[in-house]
Amino acid sequence: MLLLWFVLLVGEVFSQNGIVARKGLSAKQKTIEILREEYPSAFQEDINESVVPKDKEEVYGEAWKEFLQNLGSYLSKNGMKWEDNGKIYNIIFVESNGTIDYYFYRFKNPSVPSKKQVKQFRALVKKYISTHSFNYTANRQYNQCGSVTFVDR
Repeated sequence: MLLLWFVLLVGEVFSQNGIVARKGLSAKQKTIEILREEYPSAFQEDINESVVPKDKEEVYGEAWKEFLQNLGSYLSKNGMKWEDNGKIYNIIFVESNGTIDYYFYRFKNPSVPSKKQVKQFRALVKKYISTHSFNYTANRQYNQCGSVTFVDR
C-alpha cells in the first residue's frame, strides 16, 4: 500500500514537469512512468540485487547529498538567484556508471519562478549534467528522487 501511494505521489508531483535531458527522449519514453520502468528505483530489488545494498546505504546517501550540494553550488556560481523560489522536487535517471541521462524537476510553487529563472535553471542544469556524474556506480541503471531547496549564496 505504501509503494502504491509513493508511485501515485511521484506521478502527481511530476505530472506538470520540466525535463533536462543529456540525450534525447524517444517516442516511447515520453512519460516518467516509462522511464521509471527502464530506470528502476535505486532501492528496488531485482533478480540480482538492489543498486544500494544495506551496507552501502550511507555511501549512497552521501553521494545524493553531494550531488545536490554540488549542483546548488554550480547554479550559484553561474548566477542563479532564487529569492525563496528554489524549492524543487527532482528525479534523476542514471546510467550504471553514474552518467545522468535525464533530470526531471518541478518547482514546489510553479507560479513563483519567473520564465527567466526557469530558462536559466534549465540551461544550467543541462550543462551541469553533461559534464558531471552522480558519484555512485551500480550494477544497472536506476533513478533517484527527492526534494531540495536551493538558496542564494
